Amino acid sequence: MENKILVLFEKKHLTGLVEDIYDLLGINEVYYLSNFTTGSGSIFSLISKLKKKNNLVIFLDYRHLILQPILLMSNLHNNKNFFIQHGHFEKNIKRNLYNRGFNWFLFSFFSFIFFIIYDKQNCSYLKKIKIGINYFRFGSEVSIRKIKKTYKIDHAFLINKKSKRILEDDLQDSVVKSSIVGSLDKNFFKFNPNGSVLYISQPLHQTGHVSFLNYSKYICDLIKSNDSLFFLIHPKLKKDPILKYIDKSRRITTDHLRTTTFRKIIGHFSSILLGIDKRIQLVLEYKIGDDILEEAKTFNPYDTIRNDDVFNDILKKIKIDY
Repeated sequence: MENKILVLFEKKHLTGLVEDIYDLLGINEVYYLSNFTTGSGSIFSLISKLKKKNNLVIFLDYRHLILQPILLMSNLHNNKNFFIQHGHFEKNIKRNLYNRGFNWFLFSFFSFIFFIIYDKQNCSYLKKIKIGINYFRFGSEVSIRKIKKTYKIDHAFLINKKSKRILEDDLQDSVVKSSIVGSLDKNFFKFNPNGSVLYISQPLHQTGHVSFLNYSKYICDLIKSNDSLFFLIHPKLKKDPILKYIDKSRRITTDHLRTTTFRKIIGHFSSILLGIDKRIQLVLEYKIGDDILEEAKTFNPYDTIRNDDVFNDILKKIKIDY
């Protein structure tokens, strides 16, 4: 019987769609890369586990600096690496370093040191330092292209053709096989010409896309201009200070989507919009104060299919490869 391992960044990420992946794929163990995680689920416990060989390791990210040595370690010890795309790939990245929080800097520094010590693909320490500086300045999405990659991802499961092109551009020959399986999100928006108006929140101030000040002002302006507007609360915003601007009566979660209908949706580039019903009026806003979301300008939610049997399809393919 295969031992399925799921690799995440933090414990709080095991929610929403990620929790669906954990349940529906029958994951046995979860490990967390965060420097705040200690004990049996820590990154150092993961290294020990990978040395025991023949694990089936599922990654939900491949770009991050800290993952580069982990992916290679997994290969070297005869484990199988699988990548499952659970969110939208950004290509038009423009983030302000000053919008990042203290924990991001702390984890980034930890990732940089871990990369320097454990990476065996880029032998020159000078090159590793240059990659690390690139990572701090531009993020993982840019620095991944500067890294020499000798590891393999045995099978990548992607949501659409655009994502496949981005993955192949990032990893080149490191992907053995890839499959387009459609959106993983089991929640969807039901159309009704008399339905509600909804805003899809994203943790944009946490990821450095916008400042907290600009995002909070944007939220307040949305509320003023839409008396009956509802907010779909992103899992990462459940305990965020931004919620103080949104009355509890306006907040909904993905559980409400089964019983609510919509005529109009406002958003940016959230993956939950992929495969949306074309009858719903969709407004993609790219300007938040003086911050510009370049990705929202080119985001196309209509180029992705919805697959009700997506997890069974992934499981079948994993069993064939494993």
